[in-house]
Amino acid sequence: MLTILVLALGLMVCLPKVSEAAPVGTAWTYQGRLMDANQPADGEYDFRFKLYDDANTVTGNQVGSTIDINDLDVIDGYFTVELDFGKDIFSGSARWLEIAVRPGASIFKYRTLSPRQETTPAPYAIYAKTSGGDGDWTVSGNNMYSIPSGNVGIGTTSPTYKLDVAGSLRADGLRTNPNVISTNLIGGHGNNSVTSGAVAATIGGGGDSSRPNKVTDNYGTVGGGVDNQAGDNDGTVADATYATVSGGLENKASVEFATVGGGNDNTAGLRWTDSPTENASIEPSYSTIGGGQGNSARGPWSTIGGGWNNTASELVTVGEAQRQYPAYTTVGGGGGNTARGYHSTVGGGFNNTARESSSTVGGGRDNQANYHGSTISGGSNNIAWGASATVPGGVYNSAGGVLSFAAGYRAKVRSASEVGYPDTDGDKGTFVWADSTDADFQSTGHDQFLIRASGGVGIGMNSPNEKLTVEGALSLDEISAPSASAGYGKVYVRSDGELYFKNGAGTEYKLSAGGEDFVVGDCLLNANDTIRATYTTGPVLLKETKIGRGGSLRIKFDLSTNNAIAYVRAQIWRNNVAVGILRTTNSTSPVTFPEDISGWSKGDLVQVFGYTTNSDYPVYVSNLRLYVDNPAEAGARF
Repeated sequence: MLTILVLALGLMVCLPKVSEAAPVGTAWTYQGRLMDANQPADGEYDFRFKLYDDANTVTGNQVGSTIDINDLDVIDGYFTVELDFGKDIFSGSARWLEIAVRPGASIFKYRTLSPRQETTPAPYAIYAKTSGGDGDWTVSGNNMYSIPSGNVGIGTTSPTYKLDVAGSLRADGLRTNPNVISTNLIGGHGNNSVTSGAVAATIGGGGDSSRPNKVTDNYGTVGGGVDNQAGDNDGTVADATYATVSGGLENKASVEFATVGGGNDNTAGLRWTDSPTENASIEPSYSTIGGGQGNSARGPWSTIGGGWNNTASELVTVGEAQRQYPAYTTVGGGGGNTARGYHSTVGGGFNNTARESSSTVGGGRDNQANYHGSTISGGSNNIAWGASATVPGGVYNSAGGVLSFAAGYRAKVRSASEVGYPDTDGDKGTFVWADSTDADFQSTGHDQFLIRASGGVGIGMNSPNEKLTVEGALSLDEISAPSASAGYGKVYVRSDGELYFKNGAGTEYKLSAGGEDFVVGDCLLNANDTIRATYTTGPVLLKETKIGRGGSLRIKFDLSTNNAIAYVRAQIWRNNVAVGILRTTNSTSPVTFPEDISGWSKGDLVQVFGYTTNSDYPVYVSNLRLYVDNPAEAGARF
C-alpha cells in the first residue's frame, strides 16, 4: 500500500536569478514522504499531480494542467517536486492536490492516493489577492518589491505619489499624524509626542521610554535629544507657536518663537500663572539660548549664549499690579550672571548683575551695575550705583554718583544715600582713582577729580619725587583772590597779573619779582630730601646739585647718625672746595644746619661732604635745601 505524508507545501521561485523587471514565477514546491507497505520507499517512482477545486472526487473539477514527473528518486521516502499549474490558478478559492504514483519504469496504471491534499496559503504569496496579476511585484529571496509605472496607494484608490498613505503612517522610529493644515512628523522613540490638536509639529528623533520629547504647540520643533519640549504645555496649542529646541537634555522653548540650541536644563521664555489678571504684561517671546546648562532667557528678545545658571530678564513689578519680564536682555556666558533690566548686558564672568535698564557688566566676578546706564568693565566686587556711572575694573570700587567714575582699589564715589537727604545724585560727576593702599579713598563732593597715588603724580614725567611733580611750566588763569582754607596754602594769579600765595590763616603774599614781602631765604629754590650715608672716616661727597643762577644762597641740610657713641661731621663745598662751616653732631635724629653763602655763579655745584669719626657707625646727610631772596626764581628745578 502506498501512502504520502505531506512535509511541506510552499513557494519556490522558478529561476535562481530574477531580473528587477521580471515578474515572479508561478511555480511552487511540494515536499512529501512516500510509504510503501508501511515502509519508507526507496528507488525511482513516477508521480502524477492534478489540482482540483473540491476535495470530493465526484464533484470536484480539475483546475489547470496535469503534471507528470517520471523516475523521481525517492530516498528513505523523501521527495521534493516543483509544480506549476499555470497562471491565475490561485485566484483566492480553495484548491486540493491529487497525487497518483507508480514504480519507476513501470507500464502499469498510476495508483491514486486518497484523500486529496488541501493546499496551504503559501502558494497565494505568488500574488496578493488585489494585485490583479499584472506582474508589478517581484520576489527575490526574502525581499518583495515593485517598480510600477504608476503609484501605490494605501487607504486611497487615487494615489498621487509613488507611495501615498491616507491616514497615519508608522515605521520603525517614524510616524505621522495627519491633520487638515499640515501633517505632524514624529521621529525617534515611540513615546515622543505631539499634543492633540497641534499642527505642523516636528520631532526629529531622540527621546526614550521615561524621557520623551514633545511638541505642545503649533509649528513647534524638537530636533532630538532627550526630554525636550517645544511649547508651554498648558493645553492650548496656539499660544506658544514656532518654538524650537534643537537637541540636548531637558530643555524647554516655552514661548512664541523661543529657541534653545542645546545643552541641559535650559529654558527660553517663561510664562507665569500668578500675575494679576489686570494690567498683565505682554507674554515673553523671541528669547534664545545657545546652549550651556541651567540657563533661563525669560524676557522678550532676551539672549543667553551659553554658560551655566545664567538669567536674562527677571520678573519685576511695575506700579502696584503690573509685573513683567524686561526685554532685550543679554548674557554672553559665564556662570551665575543676571541681566535684569531692559537692554541690560552681562558679557560673562561669574555672579555679575546688570540690574537696571541699559546697564552693562563686561565680565569679572561679583560686580553689580545697579542703575540706569551704569557700566562695570570687569574686576571683582565693584558697584556702579549712579546713573551712567562707570567702574573700568579693579577691586572693591564704587561709583555712586551720577556720571561718576571710580577705578583702582577701594576707590569710592559717594551715592545719594551716603551723601544724605535731600541729595539725589550722590557725588555727581566725580572721578576717583585709588592706588593699592588698603583703605577706602572716598569723595567728598560733586565734580571732584581725586587721585590717591602714594608714589606721587607726574605730569610730563614718570619719576615724581613729590605728591605732584610737573615737567614744564604751569599756566594759571587770572582770578580774584580766593578765600582762605584752614590748613592749606593757595598759589594763584590775580587780575593784576601778579603771582600770590595765601596761607591757611588768610595772609596773602606777593610772589612776583620785585615783591617786598620776602626776606633772604624765604623762597625755596630747590630741595633734595634723599638720605645719603657713609661709614668712611674721611670726607665723602654725599649731596650735589647744580644751580642755574648766581648770587647769595641760604643752604640747609640735616645731619645725624644711628648711635650717640659716634660723632659725625658734614660741610658745604663749592665745586669740590670747602666753603661752609664744618658741622658736628652725635644726634640720632636729624639736626638742621642753615648757612648763608655768597659768591655763587650760574652752573656751580652745591655739594655736601660728610664723614664719621667711628667707622662702625654711619653719617646721614639728607634734606638739602637752597633758598633765594627772589620769589620769581622760587620753584626752579636744576
